Amino acid sequence: MGAGIAALGRGAAGRRIFGWLLALFLVFGTVVAGSLLVPAVRSEEPVTVALNVQRSPDGTLTAYECSGIPAGTTEVYRTERIMWLPALSPGVVFVMLAGQSGSGPEPLWWLSSAFQEAADGPQVPCVNREPRSPDAVRMPVAAVGLLLQAVLAGALLAGAHAAAARRRDRSGI
Repeated sequence: MGAGIAALGRGAAGRRIFGWLLALFLVFGTVVAGSLLVPAVRSEEPVTVALNVQRSPDGTLTAYECSGIPAGTTEVYRTERIMWLPALSPGVVFVMLAGQSGSGPEPLWWLSSAFQEAADGPQVPCVNREPRSPDAVRMPVAAVGLLLQAVLAGALLAGAHAAAARRRDRSGI
């Protein structure tokens, strides 16, 4: 990303400013933007009764079946719709990669667990009669973050290549 920024900018001051702004956005802005978007994914949805609930050792729901008995409506936060944005942050990628190997009350472990829970879907079971099986696909937050960072780096490098080609054409070299 740094090479792309260096080639895109003309002056040293502009490159530094753009580089710092990009770094601040990646490290802090993505997490703040994701946090600010949480109220936007709030909805009232019908729920049913959860049956055969299975929990992991830390207490999170891993699997359940849904009955046909309506239990009313409840407020649901669909955080899985916005978790790609915080996943872009290098800090979140680090927490996800470092936290998966540990278990227990360590900060990296519970932060990693919280990010993964937010990416897995609503924390309320049986929303719209959607059961969860033990082998349900989970969004790999770290992999998504690394992929998004690679796409951003590729876009910066492609833009830098195009800018360098235009400069070469203008100078006649």
